Amino acid sequence: MENDDCINIEAVGFDIIPSEMGHINRQINDLYQLCPIDAIINLTFNKNFESFDGALIVESSVKTFSAKLSGSDIQSLYRNLDQEIQEQLIIWKKDRFK
Repeated sequence: MENDDCINIEAVGFDIIPSEMGHINRQINDLYQLCPIDAIINLTFNKNFESFDGALIVESSVKTFSAKLSGSDIQSLYRNLDQEIQEQLIIWKKDRFK
């Protein structure tokens, strides 16, 4: 399911090539399915001299999840950001029913 109104992706200082954007869109839509029902996802990449900084923030009425990392390419950077958010979501899901 596409959730264009709830997912925002921004690249600062460069353009994401279409094949990378397609890959990230598929992954971020999968992540969206794991998030709280009213979640809004903001993904930002910033180009530095030889690397990228990334921030992935999931905001919802119950909790905000965030990850900030750096990497040499945006696909592996996104995978690491996604992994951090998924780990936070797993902890949240376990804790909310305690």
